[in-house]
Amino acid sequence: VVAFFIGGSYSSFTLLRNTTAAPVHATVTWRADTNAIVGTLNNVTVPPFGVVYYDARATTTGAAAAGSVEIAHDGEPQALVGSQTTLAATTGLSFDTILMQRRDW
Repeated sequence: VVAFFIGGSYSSFTLLRNTTAAPVHATVTWRADTNAIVGTLNNVTVPPFGVVYYDARATTTGAAAAGSVEIAHDGEPQALVGSQTTLAATTGLSFDTILMQRRDW
């Protein structure tokens, strides 16, 4: 789970990279700070060794300026890595959150 912010002039992008030779199918869910779902992408296919990205401003309802992004997938635990990048063209501010691979304990 990572955070998105699309208030003011900010844009927020979710990038997912498949680290395996098999396609990975995922669901990406954006939630407001109230836990209400403000956007969902079902049946996202990340091709083998491929990358996909989504703009929170274009993919969510706009009902929340900030919240969390959840990613669930059917691949092996280490199949997806990614990042959440938020930036503002007017101020030049940006921040990134890295999505790490899951590891078995």
